[in-house]
Amino acid sequence: MKTKSYDVITKALSDIHGTKINKDDLYKKNNYLFVNIKKYNTIEVFNYPINEYFEPLNHLSNWYNKDFKYLVNNDVDFNHQYLKLKKEPTIKYAAKNNA
Repeated sequence: MKTKSYDVITKALSDIHGTKINKDDLYKKNNYLFVNIKKYNTIEVFNYPINEYFEPLNHLSNWYNKDFKYLVNNDVDFNHQYLKLKKEPTIKYAAKNNA
C-alpha cells in the first residue's frame, strides 16, 4: 500500500470534515495515525498507512481539555484491537430549574 503524504491526508480530511486540518493535527504512534478534529472534540484513529477510503478505525472523545498528543501518549489503551481511552469521560446532567 502506498503511503500518503501529510499534505494529501490533511487536504482529504479537511474536505471530509469541513474544517481546516493541518500537520500539527496529525500524530503517528506505533502503527496508528491520530487526527485531532478540534471542531468535534474528537480524535480519529487510523491504521497507518491510511487506506484509500480514509476509513477511521475508531473515534476517541477529547472532552478532557488536554493536548491531544498528551492524551494519546498517556490515556489511550493500546491493549485492544480498537483503541480506547483508559477512562472514558462521564457526563453529568444538572437538573433544570423551571421557576
